[in-house]
Amino acid sequence: MEYNKMVVWEVYHPTCKIVYMSWMNKHEYDSAEYDAIDKVLTTYFTLRTAPAPDCFTTSASGANLEIYVGMQGPSEFAVGGVLGDFNVTSRLDELISSLILA
Repeated sequence: MEYNKMVVWEVYHPTCKIVYMSWMNKHEYDSAEYDAIDKVLTTYFTLRTAPAPDCFTTSASGANLEIYVGMQGPSEFAVGGVLGDFNVTSRLDELISSLILA
């Protein structure tokens, strides 16, 4: 599996994975079905709570999707866009400040 498509599929329900990958392979991100699956995945894997907190829904409603999609890609669960191949792991030794990686 390529770096820009890495997702923790082991935790997804097999049917959800098959349907989700079908839409991703076809690049059909504007369907109601894709939106429904994306909302479920966001609830379980991004927010980890339901319903979505007001702070999330408020900030998401004001998101500039042109910029977000250009950088992240159309899905939160498979990186694309200009960040698809972004990897600075080899430069971690240049850090001069303390930090915690979770």
